[in-house]
Amino acid sequence: MKYHPKFRPFIVCLLTTISLVNGARNPRVVVIGAGAAGLATASRLYQAGITNVTILEASQRVGGRIRTTPFGAGIVELGAQWCHGEKGNVVYELASAYPDLLKASIIADDASLIQSNSVRIDDELVEKLSSLAEQISESEDRMSYAGSLGDFFTETYWQRLQTDAGFSDVSHELAEQFLVYYHNRERGDSAYDSWYDVAANETDSYQETEGNQALAWNSRTGYSTILDIVSRFGGRIYTTPFGPGIVELGAQWCHGEVGNVVYQLASVYPGLLKSSIIADEDAVLIRSGGARVPEAVADRLQTMAEGIIESDQRDSFAGSLGDFFTQKYWQTLATPAYKDISRDLAEQFLVYYHNYERGYTAYDSWFEVAASETDSYVEPAGNQDIAWNGKKGFSAILDIVSVASFVFQLSWNKI
Repeated sequence: MKYHPKFRPFIVCLLTTISLVNGARNPRVVVIGAGAAGLATASRLYQAGITNVTILEASQRVGGRIRTTPFGAGIVELGAQWCHGEKGNVVYELASAYPDLLKASIIADDASLIQSNSVRIDDELVEKLSSLAEQISESEDRMSYAGSLGDFFTETYWQRLQTDAGFSDVSHELAEQFLVYYHNRERGDSAYDSWYDVAANETDSYQETEGNQALAWNSRTGYSTILDIVSRFGGRIYTTPFGPGIVELGAQWCHGEVGNVVYQLASVYPGLLKSSIIADEDAVLIRSGGARVPEAVADRLQTMAEGIIESDQRDSFAGSLGDFFTQKYWQTLATPAYKDISRDLAEQFLVYYHNYERGYTAYDSWFEVAASETDSYVEPAGNQDIAWNGKKGFSAILDIVSVASFVFQLSWNKI
């Protein structure tokens, strides 16, 4: 099915318009429809600080023409299926940012047609029937036909098969099966339920974009993955595909249990959370060369680093936390008590501890944080390093709180 992604200009226009309405600081916005365009619009509005957003949706689901449905161990696309084209296709532009999310579909290869009795149809017959079907679909006679496309196609199809000697080798059974196949193909390609619902003289205004016309979704969530992308609103939660797994570019662990709303929501789902290996007392530090740092040495360095972070001298230091820490770190290492610590190990531990602090305190660099800045974070009771035991990582919490009911503050109203 071809999905026509034309919502980008609408989003920009809407953002511009809303920002000018009576100078309102947080106007109430109503978005009609919870398809890709509606979700993307609401997402961009929310990110721009316009949070009083309501989406009106007539059906009982989100996604519009995108309708990915579980089917056994996999999925089936009841709506849009492939990503058609690359250049100028906003769906491709968004999805291609994620490695291997799109791949060439098998229908782009040397596909074969198989009859219901498992017999493969000869390629020459397939080519002959396909050529006939395309001729009928592109016939100028369609423009003067008063009925449906289905009526026009089937009448012309059977007439040609019965009167053209070139099709004498096509059995009636095969002809019927091919007709069913071609109808389904056209339904999927042109996005209608039945060609009997479409006028024969209706023209297709769809403009084909350059590139592969049959890109498939290499994801367990199929085409609906694009809904996650256009409605990305996670703030500090930023889970990104990385090879066969994921990497957390934002929040990583669930810190604490009692009073932690993230834990309270996620713990309802058995197996979604697990104790992280960093909480394991047997966790070790490994140097870049593969050598294990002796536990006693790692403990000394860790204790020293924590002492610097918790030092009262931070309050009177005028520079960044990074400047304060590195100065104190190297001064301490210069004392006789740390003469057994090599420069190479000291540098590697400094990199490790910086990354540890970045991940734990949620800043990009400690050189961007004032040394005197106090941490107002109140640590909830419980395990401080609970990891996400799922392929979606921390972003699983976004599914739980729901696009429809939590962040966007949507009101679902039956129209």
